[in-house]
Parts: sequence; C-alpha cells; structure tokens
Amino acid sequence: MRLPIIITSLLTLHLVAGQEFQCSLEKIDSSEDEHCVFRDVNLKAATAGAKFSYPAGAPKPSHVAFLSSSMKQVPSNFLNLAGPELKVLRVESCGLQSVAISSGLEALYAKDNTIVTLIVHQSGPDGPLRTLDLSGNSLKDISNVTKCQALETLNLSGNDLGDTLELNKFKGMNNLRKLDLARNEINYIDNTGNVNLESLEDLDLSHNNILPSDLNIQIFYPLTKLQTLRLNDNLMAQLDYNLLLSIKSLKTVYLNGNNFDCTYLERMLQHLQANALQTPPGGPYPCKTKIMDGFCCTGPVPTKPTTPGPIDPKTTTERANVPPTPAPDSGNDGDDGAGSSPSWLWFGVGAGVAALVIAAIVGFVVWKNQQKKAASNYRVPPGNLELS
Repeated sequence: MRLPIIITSLLTLHLVAGQEFQCSLEKIDSSEDEHCVFRDVNLKAATAGAKFSYPAGAPKPSHVAFLSSSMKQVPSNFLNLAGPELKVLRVESCGLQSVAISSGLEALYAKDNTIVTLIVHQSGPDGPLRTLDLSGNSLKDISNVTKCQALETLNLSGNDLGDTLELNKFKGMNNLRKLDLARNEINYIDNTGNVNLESLEDLDLSHNNILPSDLNIQIFYPLTKLQTLRLNDNLMAQLDYNLLLSIKSLKTVYLNGNNFDCTYLERMLQHLQANALQTPPGGPYPCKTKIMDGFCCTGPVPTKPTTPGPIDPKTTTERANVPPTPAPDSGNDGDDGAGSSPSWLWFGVGAGVAALVIAAIVGFVVWKNQQKKAASNYRVPPGNLELS
C-alpha cells in the first residue's frame, strides 16, 4: 500500500523540481512602473528545484510581482536570481506563511496572505525599506517589523496584534508618516514612554474595540506632526473630545461608526468644527441605527440646531491659542467701534420703519373716506322700516 504513495510523492517532487517560470514585462494596477510578472506559480510541495528566469535580452528588473500564485514562501531560487537589484516585490494573496525582506528591498506588498513570520535582512535607520504592507495576515509579533526604522508607510491592519497596543513598540521609527493599525481587535492603547514618532501624520485605529474608558487622548500629545486621526468604527459612546484640540497639529478626525447619541454627536461635531478641526463622516455608511448628516448615531435625531453645551473643565481643556473666527468684512471704512453696526445699516432700518408708518396712515385715511361715502349712500330696504 505504501508503494503507490511513495511513487506519487516522487512524481510530484520531480514535477516541481522540473518547473520553469519566466516573467513577462507588464504594468499592473495603478503603478507607473513596469513589473516583471510571474503568473500561476503553484509550489505546494518542495520548491528548491523550481527554476525562474527573466525575458532574454531584457535588463534585470527591479520590480517583480507574483500573480495568481500559491506558495508558502518566496522561493530561494527566485531570491538568488533577483539579487540586490530587486527593489519592489508584490506577493499578494499567494498563501504565504512567511516572507523575507532582502537587504536591498525598498517596498514589499504582501497583503492578504497568512504570514506569521517575517525574516528581515536589514535594520536600523539606514535601511532602504520605505513601504511595507502586511495587511490581512496573521502577525502577532512585530518586533522584526519595527527593526525597519527607515519605513515611511507601514500597514499592519487586519492582523492579530492583541488586546493592548503599546506605541512604545514603534520607538525609533522617526521617518514613519503613515501607520495603519485598523482591524486588530485592539481594546487598549498606551504610550508609556511618551514616544514621539516625529514624522507621523496619519494614524489609523479604526475598526477596533476601543471604549472611551480605555482611550486617553493625551497619549497622542507627543505626536507633534499628527494631522489625521482615525477613530471611526470603535465602541465609543462618549469621548473627551475637547482634548483633541490640544493636539496642535491635528487637522482631521474620523469619528463615525461609534455609539454616540445623536444630540451628543451634534454638540461634539459643532464644537470641534468651531475650533477648525475637520470631522468628515467618511463612508457612505450603512447605519444600523439612525443617520444624521451622514453620521450614524443612537437616540432621537435633533430637529433643530443644538446650542453647544458647557465644557466640563474637570475632564477637558480648551484649545490654547485658537484664533477667533474673523467677523465678515462690513466694507464700511467709517465704522467707529469694534463690533458696532455700520451707519448705513441703521439708516436703512429707519427708512424702512418710516415707510411702513406712512403707508399705514394713508391706508387708514382711505378706509375712513370709504366708510363715510358708504354711509351717505345707504338706503333702507323696503319692509325693514320697523323692527319687530
């Protein structure tokens, strides 16, 4: 019984060992760069004997992609062929369980695999890697990821980073401009070391399980370049939203898809917008509850504008140095006092009142004359000379 199994295994190994793959030069997706594309590379057994080649006569490509392929790891024979000239590698949806970052790689796109292991052959602030997309994988340990301190864009969304996220793990990544940590089942965020990711502009914490009691806005204060903060699609019903105004660099915050009461949400949005903080709804959103101006919310939707309520000084602080909203230019050079109404406005009001008074008097006189004329021409109908 074992003989057929052994023969089948040997045949499979022979077939794999004898496979040869050559890439074709193509432009893929929206990339402007030409890639050497390998298609239908299916290596489910041993991969050591598989051969790879580039088009004859073409220069050695720096951009390579594997499409419609299946393999547990990028074959070593390909990596040897690519050598240090390989700058950009795309291995998306290939079933990878591990992936290696070679010493000369500048960008790796490896989303939607099952990667649990990352092997890094470069580290420190002088490494060439600038873009790393590992979204939609199974990473729990990111210690090797954060060795790539020259990264500018890092996408770790859709992994398994655990209950608590410590921003201190990203210490030293001072070139990082965009960090995506969405869809990681994160409950708590901390910054015990007050890490200043001095170039970080966009932080995505959306689609997690963050509660308001577990989110201290002050952990973002050291991020002095932060412009966009994505907190949408969490579990928040309240937020110390006025503390967001103390993040001086912050321009945009996304808050939709939480559990805010409609009246509370309207008050919060009015206050943030009045202090020059943009609050786009994103979407479109398929709200399960109520929808108000593109935002999902709970409870009754306000029927008229809600005046922003007082801010509790115990839990929030007003934004410092926020310039007042300038009053519209009246266009009157002769306006005396600050905030006073221009003279032409008062003249117009007076003229309007005088016109109304004159019209009323004329109308009254005409009416009285008509009454008198009607009385003088009146004749009593026959039969009504005597009253019964």
